Amino acid sequence: TLPDPAGFQAALTDLRPGEVSVAVTGAGRVGIGSAHPDLNAGTLLRAALTASGGKGGGRPDLAQGSTPDVPGFLRAVRETLSAPA
Repeated sequence: TLPDPAGFQAALTDLRPGEVSVAVTGAGRVGIGSAHPDLNAGTLLRAALTASGGKGGGRPDLAQGSTPDVPGFLRAVRETLSAPA
């Protein structure tokens, strides 16, 4: 959890190949960074925001949004990432 959304850029970029990073703030701002060739950050973010009542979007490597249900967002991200391919 980041104290300020200004830290999103640093937390979600400069990833090693294959890494995925998720960042949230207490105020409901959320983001996903992906350096994994098979994981689209924008697609994952939109799916998790749909499940948690939020909205947002982005690119395959970086996506941001907001949700009133941060725990629900994180749960949806975990479930998606742990689902069998």
